[in-house]
Amino acid sequence: MKSARAWCFALLLSSCSKPATTTNSAPLHASGDLPGSAIIVGTYCDTSDGPYFVHCATQARYSVAREAAFETVAGAYETTPHEPGEKIVVSLVGRFEPLPVVEGSPPRDQLIVDRLLRIWPEETCEKVSVQTPLANTYWKLVELDGKPVTSYAGTREIHMILRLDGHTLGGFGGCNQLAGRYSQQGTNLRFSEIPATPTDCVSAEHELAFTNALDRTTTYQILGESLDLRNDAGSIARFRAVYLR
Repeated sequence: MKSARAWCFALLLSSCSKPATTTNSAPLHASGDLPGSAIIVGTYCDTSDGPYFVHCATQARYSVAREAAFETVAGAYETTPHEPGEKIVVSLVGRFEPLPVVEGSPPRDQLIVDRLLRIWPEETCEKVSVQTPLANTYWKLVELDGKPVTSYAGTREIHMILRLDGHTLGGFGGCNQLAGRYSQQGTNLRFSEIPATPTDCVSAEHELAFTNALDRTTTYQILGESLDLRNDAGSIARFRAVYLR
């Protein structure tokens, strides 16, 4: 197995070789992250033998060190509905360092989580490489401010479509047709001119929360067939791509 230093260097090289315009690319380092940290995507699972992480790109398996931001990942895993022993895709900022698994054992590379970016419950490693486009995709809202979104019986699902013209927003907000504008550059994304339409429909609260989330969005990330809208405070809304027939 590669040393932690060689592994992180190889990861840096592979990330830098990607075009900067890739829609689901993200800055490799973020302010405040420790030297050697990188954005890593893989599956997390907690079993009777302890927590472990499988790197999506290499399928290498690592124990997860119970330090730094470990409790954040463990807590997110526990609160996400899953079957016992089920692996869930996560994106995080972390690093691999040689540490003893138990006291007195030889050190081996373990994952140290510096920061959890997001947990992606519907994704798989097989879909991580899917390049779902931001524009002209039917994005169904599935999570808002950390809470799952479900449609009321007999109502249309909340969704948005960013038109290929590069600035027009369409879709359905829960009560009314969604309208407005968007601007995107790299991973920066802003929405504007979304009209506030008072209504007494059953989904009025959902529509208001949804349009407020769009107003607060500053960046985005696409992983597989999932879209995450974010700002400096973290995740705001999560969507799933729906393929219409």
